[in-house]
Amino acid sequence: MTTIPDERLLRVAYFSRNTIAGGDETLQEIDRILETAQTNNSKCGVTGALMFNDGAFAQILEGPGSAVEDVFDRIQLDDRHNDITVLQTDWIDTRTFPNWSMGFAGNDAAAAIQYAGIADRSSFDVEALSASDLIQLLREIAIRNELALRAA
Repeated sequence: MTTIPDERLLRVAYFSRNTIAGGDETLQEIDRILETAQTNNSKCGVTGALMFNDGAFAQILEGPGSAVEDVFDRIQLDDRHNDITVLQTDWIDTRTFPNWSMGFAGNDAAAAIQYAGIADRSSFDVEALSASDLIQLLREIAIRNELALRAA
């Protein structure tokens, strides 16, 4: 990626295959990924959302250009991912996920219903996954999760 001045906001949307072994270890590893991402991303001004199921990750990263590039570079070196496919790299005026250092949409029933058009039970259908679909889907899930937290 080309480095651009930090005052510009960059969005990267990507899909990757999950290489984490299944079972309870997977959930523990996802928790570790989220905890690390939330801590590190809040320090460098990166926000976004992560969707995970047994077969794949899909993620949106937003923030200052160089910070997003640094985070994405680390992701590309992470052996818990392979077959990384960038769906979109674009300069944006406003963030879609301004309050989420890293929101998470897991493999719960409600999320599964929401992404049924682009995912099956074990992996995303890459052919059907577009950046706009992913952004809209994660935005809807993020809003639903925020409302649930407020109601609790």
